[in-house]
Amino acid sequence: MWDSAPQSTQGPATVAEPSVSVVVPATDDPPTLPAARAAIEAQLEAGDELIVQREPAGAGPALARNLGAERARGELLVFVDADVVVGPDAIARLRAALGGPDAPDAVFGAYDRDPAHPSPVSRYRNLLHHHVHATSAGEAETFWAGLGAVRGDRFRAVGGFDPLRFRSPSVEDIELGMRLRAGGARIVLDPAIQGRHLKRWTLRSMLRDDHLRRARPWARLLIE
Repeated sequence: MWDSAPQSTQGPATVAEPSVSVVVPATDDPPTLPAARAAIEAQLEAGDELIVQREPAGAGPALARNLGAERARGELLVFVDADVVVGPDAIARLRAALGGPDAPDAVFGAYDRDPAHPSPVSRYRNLLHHHVHATSAGEAETFWAGLGAVRGDRFRAVGGFDPLRFRSPSVEDIELGMRLRAGGARIVLDPAIQGRHLKRWTLRSMLRDDHLRRARPWARLLIE
């Protein structure tokens, strides 16, 4: 049974720097959540926390991530989708990437080359995503919330995700990245930070998501 409050798992009392709050937006009780949660919990260090935030009715992951971030106490906000199983070193890599004095303000990774669902459409869509990120390493102009981290102060300075503009899964993370960059933040894509995608794609869902939820909204962002 879900409650409107986030589910939080904290490490021991001694704080490791920089501390991490992992925020996972989720609708109801998705079947992928236990695996996603277990992979994250296995990597939490002292002072870290995991917040599983329910998406309010009629809203989307943008609002859920913001609600989770409001409750977060970590210096770094790590966003992971509920259908992503983070790699065994993903949280450590995110922490290290943002831990130094000359580190960027945000970093994100990629899906790995081994999608969970064996269907041709699922393999194509996930491997395409992996290839695009793997060949785009380095300084980035956008952000990806499937597996990414941002400094909490930078996130709050730009107001977080835009839940009024994005009431369903769309390009809310890309738009956040554009505002971060406009505010002077540095964003890096590190494809070595990986997670396994558990989503089962169909041809219909791929066309719907790629065209209606991503391509068209992204085009509008570019011309504004």
